[in-house]
Formats: sequence, C-alpha cells, structure tokens
Amino acid sequence: MTILLEIPDDLVAALTPPGQELSRSALEALAVDGYRSGRLTETDVGKLLGIASRLEVQAFLKERGAFLPYALHVQAHERDVAHHAARLARVQHQKAPANDRRRR
Repeated sequence: MTILLEIPDDLVAALTPPGQELSRSALEALAVDGYRSGRLTETDVGKLLGIASRLEVQAFLKERGAFLPYALHVQAHERDVAHHAARLARVQHQKAPANDRRRR
C-alpha cells in the first residue's frame, strides 16, 4: 500500500533525522508506535522495515526505547522457575557421593 502525506516544507527538516529520508523516518515511527501499542509484533516490525534478523529488530526497538512490557505474572513465574531449579541443584549436590563432589 502506498500512502501520501502532505507535510509543510518548513517542517520537513524538523521531522527528518540527519542522513535519513523522511519516508523512512515516518515508516520507522509507525513501526515503533505499532509495537508499543501491541498492535505489531517484533516479526511484524521486521517485515515492515525489511529487517530479516530478530536481533536487529530488537536492537532497532531498543534504540528507540520501545520495550515490551514485562508483566508481573511473567516475572513471578520466572522467579518460581529459578527457585525450583536452584532447589533441584542443591538436592542433586547433596545426593552426589562425597568423592564426586570433590571433583567438581
């Protein structure tokens, strides 16, 4: 889809980052806004901007301060998983024979 925008000439310079075309700047702003609002995924942003690498998309979003919200329930789940893994490691260590523990 092609979209035409009318922008007053005296505002073009203010809206265009140095070394970039206004059309690219507008497209990137649209991608960032779509991502921040949750309407676009990282994959969508990459597709929109022609970026194939997920790491490059993440770097692009990070440079623009567009981070996914870190839900508290996700944080709680990750904390619980980490505690469970630490508990399992302690149990395994305690069950290991003494001479196996010395080799580690």
